[in-house]
Amino acid sequence: MTESKNNKKRYTISFKASVACSIIVLLLLTISSAISIKLQFSVPELIISTFEHYQKKSLEEDSSRLEQSLMNNLNANLEICQSVAADFLYNWQPDSLPALLKSCMKIDAVTAIKVIDAKGKPFGASWRNPDITTGSNIPEDIKLDESLSIVGDALYENDKVGIVRIYFNKDNINQQIDSRQEKTKEAIEQFHGLFSTSINKSIRSQVIISALIVIALIFTTVICLNIIV
Repeated sequence: MTESKNNKKRYTISFKASVACSIIVLLLLTISSAISIKLQFSVPELIISTFEHYQKKSLEEDSSRLEQSLMNNLNANLEICQSVAADFLYNWQPDSLPALLKSCMKIDAVTAIKVIDAKGKPFGASWRNPDITTGSNIPEDIKLDESLSIVGDALYENDKVGIVRIYFNKDNINQQIDSRQEKTKEAIEQFHGLFSTSINKSIRSQVIISALIVIALIFTTVICLNIIV
C-alpha cells in the first residue's frame, strides 16, 4: 500500500515537473519564434524598400537622360530647319518648304512645325493629323502646347528673315517610363509572393519543430524522473 502511494506520488511529481518544464520551454520557444518571424518579415521589407528606392532613382535618371536626348535631337533639327528655311524665306520660295518640313518631322516626337516670315505672317507649316500634312498655316483645331516647343530665328547673312517653331510631345518618353514602372511593380509583387511563400514555410517548420521539442521534453523529463526518483 505504501509502495503504491510512493509510486503515485512519484508519478505526480514527474508529471508536474514535466508540465512546468514544458510550459517554460514553450514560452521560450514562443518568444524566440516571434523574434525570428519578425526578423524574417523585416528583412524582405527592407530589401523591397531598397529595391523600390533604387528603381525610383533609376527611373528619374532615365527620364532625365531621355528628355536631354530628345532636346538635343530637336535642337539639331531646329538648326537645320532654320538654315534651309532662311534661304526659302529670303528668295520667297514657299513651294520648296513642304519637303523640308516633312523631313524635319521624321522625329516621332515632333508634332508640328511652323515658319513665319519677318512680318509675322505664316509662310508654311507641317503637322500630324495623324499623318504628316503641310500647308500655309496650322489649322486652329490642332491643339498645340507652346510650352512644349522650341523656337529660333531664320537668319540670312545675319539678317532675320523669319522664325521657325517646332512643337513636340513627350509621349514616347512617358510610354517608356510607364513601361518600366509597370515592370518594376510586377517585379516587386513577385518578390512579395516569393518572400511570403518562404516565410510561411519557415513559420510552419518552426511550429512543427517547437511542438516536437515540447513533446520530446515531456517524455524525456518523465523518463529521467522515473529513473532518478
